[in-house]
Amino acid sequence: MKLKKKIIQYRGHILLFLFTLLFMIVYLAPSIFVTVYPGEVGVLFRRFFGGTVLDRIYEEGFHIISPWNKMYHYNYRIQRVRHTVHVLSTNGLTIQVTVSVRFHILKERAPLLHQRVGPDYLEKVIVPSTISSVREVIGKYRPDEIYSGSARYTMQDEILIETVKETARIPIVYDSVIIEIIKLPDLVNSAIELKLRKEQEFLEYEFRLKKAHAEVERKRIEARGIKLYQETISQSLDPEILQWLGVFATLRLAESPNSKVVIAGGRDGLPIILDTETSAPRPFPPSTESETKPGEGSFAEPPPSDKPEPSALQDESKPVVQETPPKDFASFLGSVTSFFENLKKMNMDELLQKSNPPPKGP
Repeated sequence: MKLKKKIIQYRGHILLFLFTLLFMIVYLAPSIFVTVYPGEVGVLFRRFFGGTVLDRIYEEGFHIISPWNKMYHYNYRIQRVRHTVHVLSTNGLTIQVTVSVRFHILKERAPLLHQRVGPDYLEKVIVPSTISSVREVIGKYRPDEIYSGSARYTMQDEILIETVKETARIPIVYDSVIIEIIKLPDLVNSAIELKLRKEQEFLEYEFRLKKAHAEVERKRIEARGIKLYQETISQSLDPEILQWLGVFATLRLAESPNSKVVIAGGRDGLPIILDTETSAPRPFPPSTESETKPGEGSFAEPPPSDKPEPSALQDESKPVVQETPPKDFASFLGSVTSFFENLKKMNMDELLQKSNPPPKGP
């Protein structure tokens, strides 16, 4: 009863205390309840008990600390910083280089990084060391050497080594240094491009010369092969084989369903284009009379031959030279048609026998 009376008596003070305590909790909640997010590590700073805690790190998750202490968050993921540097080359030209540095911190040594450098280690350590390394390495090259692709990888490795040397005591790990852009003066760019273009033209001319020499060698070998082929063929061919091939070609031509025009009158009843004799035109035999009589053909009759009388089949296969041209085209087509019909009726043995008559006795 006495406690109840006291509570009723001092309830105003009690309510004031509770409201004050609740206000303090709500006001100081961000300093008391701390969340370390993924990819981060927490470093605790104690205001009244020794400062930075070096022997402990706070992993990801929820933590409760005293409101007068402070938690610092450090990102230990791989980070990237991009910076543009103006460098003087060995010949005094200004070169604009854009580099990217990828790095991450050692989370176990994050309290040491916080104590020695602080949260702004990017501006204090990373950027200055990168600029210094880029100027020291690229300043040793000429613009034409920088322009080549192989030199870029060498420079990247050298910049990375120099940067690591400058920040060796800081718990920062450099993953890579990438040269993104190299911008030379316009005059130098034009000169380098002209030089490269001339080099490519020179290589093109060399290729053309090699190709021409190879073509000459190819034609020389081809000519040797053709010469050898002609020598071999000329030793094995004789007039009988050529005549048999001409007869066979004439039969195949006659059996073809396509429309054709064959000019006959060659030796042994073959078309003129298959004449086995020399291709040079043969002169007409001398005429028995000095002038052609009126009404006769324009060609003089040949002198009498010692060969035997041609057979009827041979007369049909050879066209007769007429004194006057046919009056109409139909009669000409009829003669050509009868010529091919006679060719179809003949067999190979008869043609060979007619084309090679037996030699005349003594």
